[in-house]
Amino acid sequence: MNSTTRTNIPSFPAGTRLVAIALAPLTDPAAACLGANGVGGRKPVERASTAPQQLQEFAPSADPQITLQLLLVPCEDDEQPEWAHVLRDALKERFAAPGAPCTVLQLPGAVLAHSERALAVCAPAERLAQTARAALEGACVAQELHEIEAAIEAGWAPMEQVAPLAFEFDERSLERRPELAARFVALVGLRSRLAQLSPRILAPQVYPPTLASQVGERLRERLRLQERLDAAGGRLEAQERVFELCSQRLTEFSLARRGHTLEWIIIVFLAAQTVLWLLDLLGSASKS
Repeated sequence: MNSTTRTNIPSFPAGTRLVAIALAPLTDPAAACLGANGVGGRKPVERASTAPQQLQEFAPSADPQITLQLLLVPCEDDEQPEWAHVLRDALKERFAAPGAPCTVLQLPGAVLAHSERALAVCAPAERLAQTARAALEGACVAQELHEIEAAIEAGWAPMEQVAPLAFEFDERSLERRPELAARFVALVGLRSRLAQLSPRILAPQVYPPTLASQVGERLRERLRLQERLDAAGGRLEAQERVFELCSQRLTEFSLARRGHTLEWIIIVFLAAQTVLWLLDLLGSASKS
């Protein structure tokens, strides 16, 4: 955002709120922020709230527990196009991670600007809370999917390290059994989170449409949540397949190892019995 744009930025109207949002466990006694539903075993809760006057106050929080900065701007329909440009530039400059998209939605009666760590909602005061609740729920779904995607991406390197074990398992590989078990449990956890998230992303359209329902549907569409959900499922399945093969080889090797041990026990037992029989035979021969 250049200096010319900065000088044209209007002050926030009266009633503007900046809410610091953290994702807390569903068991947290704090009430969900704006009544938004939780996702992934967590819910958005309000940790702090201020009444900003200037755009410079809309900035990232230094608190690592703050997941999202929620800006609520009450404004009329004719003011919303101006705020759409202003907030888009602010999010790109201060909140958007490198390569991460900054999404701006202009709907009849509301404007949304969303990035990974910030969400700004502009709507008339009487519709602001309802619109913000729908936008916040969509942002929480996007955040949960982003975390799952990051966890899947971090799993490629461990998968490549253990991939040879899916072809051949030996005695030295037994040391990696706890690692394989821990990673497989982590993949099951990611699959569970993805399955719980799917109904929120694949929710059918609401008819007749409302402003809140349009906010959720358009946000899912612009963030490509359905396409990302399908892609995440495919990548997760590829990693699961490798660890399932490793588990199969481990089971086969363990069973074969136990079988060999039992065979040697039988061989030793038969050898001992043969020796005793020979000693008894020699003793009988010497007496005669």
